[in-house]
Amino acid sequence: MGDIYKFGCENCGYKSKELHIGLGMMGPEYDMSAAPCFKCKTIRTFNIVKEEVRCKRCKSELELYDFYGENLDNEDEPTSKEEKLIEDSKFVEFGWYENVDFPCPKCKNPMMRIGVMGIWD
Repeated sequence: MGDIYKFGCENCGYKSKELHIGLGMMGPEYDMSAAPCFKCKTIRTFNIVKEEVRCKRCKSELELYDFYGENLDNEDEPTSKEEKLIEDSKFVEFGWYENVDFPCPKCKNPMMRIGVMGIWD
């Protein structure tokens, strides 16, 4: 199953729509990922098995966010620090739980927060 994420930027206040990321139960021909389009100032999703990673609107070539690499904060950090980050967040309505170093599509600063909204099949 894949996850449904929402992204937000602590720096400029950008919020994405809900994005379906990962593998669904439909098989290996569906592997969804996301990339920022700095020209359109939004995050685009792609089926990386079947689609070219280009913005559908402006046709720019995009670089995917690394969901499984080293950009995610270390989960072994103490929860008190993470709880403080959530408390201080501009995005309390979605229960933002994790910081990532992904660049914001609007301001380009690595200040993104991820919230998991659910799962998809």
